[in-house]
Amino acid sequence: GLIPNCAEAGVIGVLPGIIGTMQANETIKLLTGIGEPLINQLLTYSTLSNDVYKLKITAVHGTALLIPANRAAFENMDYDWLCGSSTPSSFEITGDVFDQLRALASVVVIDVRETGEYPRIDEFPCLQIPLATLEKNSNLVTTDVVITVCQSGQRSLQAAKKLNAIFGTTKSVYSLQGGILAWKRHHEKQLQ
Repeated sequence: GLIPNCAEAGVIGVLPGIIGTMQANETIKLLTGIGEPLINQLLTYSTLSNDVYKLKITAVHGTALLIPANRAAFENMDYDWLCGSSTPSSFEITGDVFDQLRALASVVVIDVRETGEYPRIDEFPCLQIPLATLEKNSNLVTTDVVITVCQSGQRSLQAAKKLNAIFGTTKSVYSLQGGILAWKRHHEKQLQ
């Protein structure tokens, strides 16, 4: 099962003070340049046993691509989506997040509709790999971030789940919510 979070399991009253003091100490080390800050490390502390563990951590491929390029990008980032839990439904992204991710260099958009389906996608480059052939053509996906699209968002969600099963944590896989129809309608309204 899942490990309950603090809101579910509760916290011993002194723990926030202990952890807060440790965080303040890390800030002092960073600002003054003294000591060894916990950069790329995770510190765990148990109040029940006073055990402390340090784990080295590394970023998953594609993480750096999600760092906003400037203040405007930071303010416009959809943090509810970005920081949400990694459940199968979190594969879906809104049209605004889709536009933000497409602006990144290491992203491929895959149209999983059958050849010849309308509306055509002329607004951005994309690979045409029908859902039925996606698994055997997964070797064509060479970028860290993959976004699948289709007519209404149903097939692309299936495709995102299939690609996630193939690539696991080596790639970030998403599906455009509402499909290309909803995305085009949204953009047409913005142009009016």
